[in-house]
Amino acid sequence: MGTVYYPGAADISSASPVEVGGAEPAEGIDLTLHPGKVAHIRGQVMNPADNLTVGLLHSDENGSGSSTSTQPVNDTKGKFELENVAPGSYTLIAQATVGSQRYAAHLPIQVGTADLEGIELHLVPPIEIAGQIRIEGKTDAKMSQLNVMLEDERHVNYYFVVTSAVKEDGSFSMQGLIPAVYHVTASPPGDLYLKAARWSDRDMLESGLDLAAGAGGSGLVVVLSANGGKIDGVVEDDRGVPAELAQVLLMPVDAQRRKALLKLTMTDRAGRFSMRAIAPGSYKLYAFDDDADTNQVMYDPDFVKPFASRAESVEISEGSHKNLQLNLIMTADQPGQ
Repeated sequence: MGTVYYPGAADISSASPVEVGGAEPAEGIDLTLHPGKVAHIRGQVMNPADNLTVGLLHSDENGSGSSTSTQPVNDTKGKFELENVAPGSYTLIAQATVGSQRYAAHLPIQVGTADLEGIELHLVPPIEIAGQIRIEGKTDAKMSQLNVMLEDERHVNYYFVVTSAVKEDGSFSMQGLIPAVYHVTASPPGDLYLKAARWSDRDMLESGLDLAAGAGGSGLVVVLSANGGKIDGVVEDDRGVPAELAQVLLMPVDAQRRKALLKLTMTDRAGRFSMRAIAPGSYKLYAFDDDADTNQVMYDPDFVKPFASRAESVEISEGSHKNLQLNLIMTADQPGQ
């Protein structure tokens, strides 16, 4: 039997939260165990080094990952065994130190009910890449105000981000990258948005920069644009009164780009709001009351989903300017409550 999450889920994404009050016992926390088959994974790190560890990253149906605990490998030849692994999609990972550097290996695997034997992992040294920032349109921003980030989003339990400052000529470099698929992000000033990320003329903005094989280089080009769309508007409640401190959420319809394009702002005392530097695309615009939990609004799609019918659909193109009136969504009126 593998790991089970409350109340009886095999996957952490399907688990239910447990409410625990201060100084009060939490009762009725019953776990339902279902019979199920698990597998063992056996293999070898072909070039073992100091402090060698091996572990798994489990991929859920949305492609995001959560880590099982890693374990040290004490065999001098790098042989390892992972026991009681539930069926599913995983990434097998190994890490070790060579001198002062961290070497790593990643291998996607599919686990069924049969044991996996004879897996080979090859540690590769940390990767270095270099790139260039390009800006389209007129802006007062200076290159030195910018940062470029590579995020390995599958490593939930040890979230791995590398950030590089940009030089005045637009160049940047990054060292110490482990083999993985990275998403390119940037932190431009408010009048710029991230338009493209290319590696050797291939668009990597949505698919990510694949460094899983360990290759580096100097081919990353990040394009920022000053020609984004704009939205101005006002939020009113059901009585037509301007809603102060309403939380206005702009969410892209394309779920793959949700994190990169998501925007949140608050209304002023007159119920007005403004958003700038919006990437072209299709969006849903929500106006939640100030009782809504900001973390849920920003990061929990399941919280937002029941209110989809009350959102305003909006199409943004380069240089477009929309003026909208939004109806306030009272979160206490969530369907099903």
